[in-house]
Amino acid sequence: MELSCLFLFFLSVLSLVSSAVPHDEVDVAPWTPVDWRTLPKANPDDKVQVLYLVAPLLEEDVGNLLKDLDLFHGALAFNNLRTNFSITVNYDADDFFRASLFPEIKQYDNGTKYLVWDNLGANFIYLGINWTYWDAGTYVVAEISGDLYNTFLSTWNANLNQSQPYYNMFGIMEKFGGKSYVKSWDCFDFAWNAFNFLYANGGTFNDSVHINRNVVNFYTGSNAPLDVTKLYNTDPDTHNEIIDFYEVLGANIEDVTFWEIILTVFDAFDGYFFIRSSSKYYEAQLMWPFVGLDWVYAPLPGQT
Repeated sequence: MELSCLFLFFLSVLSLVSSAVPHDEVDVAPWTPVDWRTLPKANPDDKVQVLYLVAPLLEEDVGNLLKDLDLFHGALAFNNLRTNFSITVNYDADDFFRASLFPEIKQYDNGTKYLVWDNLGANFIYLGINWTYWDAGTYVVAEISGDLYNTFLSTWNANLNQSQPYYNMFGIMEKFGGKSYVKSWDCFDFAWNAFNFLYANGGTFNDSVHINRNVVNFYTGSNAPLDVTKLYNTDPDTHNEIIDFYEVLGANIEDVTFWEIILTVFDAFDGYFFIRSSSKYYEAQLMWPFVGLDWVYAPLPGQT
């Protein structure tokens, strides 16, 4: 019950704020994205530190409120030890929470309703490291060569916005630590996938550094979710049921606790939820504790 209540409070707080995209209120390392192609290349034999950065989630909107609940935003930074040139690499939703989780319901002239989503995500690079903003934790996790740094920017990072255009806060799992049915893709998934790329290409990671990340999942037990995207597009009954689901969800989010929303939706849809991930819809029968929002140790590459 404790984890579920934490998750419910998390959504209740988020429903009151509009966006987690940093803005220019901070006077250090301004939040002005730059194109990786404009950055100076490192010398092949340079030593470049890789840093893991953590800030309280929605710090610009609610201060440290969510830090006390272990809710964070994560990013990476790179610092060239020869030149002291540094950048921050950050993955964010275009419009965090409201637009990425709750669609706009529109209607054609013939009365048919449809859903409009804005759940896009993108990778941004900023000059320098805003130490004030990333005050919840900064960790030197690895050291890479200048050649690998250049390769990271020009290959994996350069292609990320094409390969991962959607921000997916939620995964779908059997249970915590169990089988994963649908993977999330958020700022922390970005960071660990970047770590894996660097490790696979020769990056040296610090075994003594232990770091945490947020993990958000719906739990379905052994009942794997069904991909109902095609039915949403072709079957009127499924289409209308998904529309009804999001109408019920959207109508209740600001008026009652999320726990009451869970119960309302369970009653209306016999315990089934519709969850959108990227551009697909999944029908999932949730199992107790239904949802989990955890701040947990996540091994770096090479750690057990």
